[in-house]
Amino acid sequence: PEALHEVAQSFLGDHPMIPEAHSAAITDQVCMVHISAGEYSKLFQQKLRRCNYVTPKSFLDFIKTYSSLLEEKDAFF
Repeated sequence: PEALHEVAQSFLGDHPMIPEAHSAAITDQVCMVHISAGEYSKLFQQKLRRCNYVTPKSFLDFIKTYSSLLEEKDAFF
């Protein structure tokens, strides 16, 4: 979990669309979502016998998508 926080902080910590007061909360939320996805993937496999993999790459893609959405929102408004 600490490594996830460090990675999220390095990508989102100085993002111009994220106020400094909310940076820690957003980093925590991004990490919680990734961890929860892994936990729900286990339940998904147990109940439906289908695999869903949550990888470090999916965490990086999630951060990239979140950052892209912030930039898109900024361009829209």
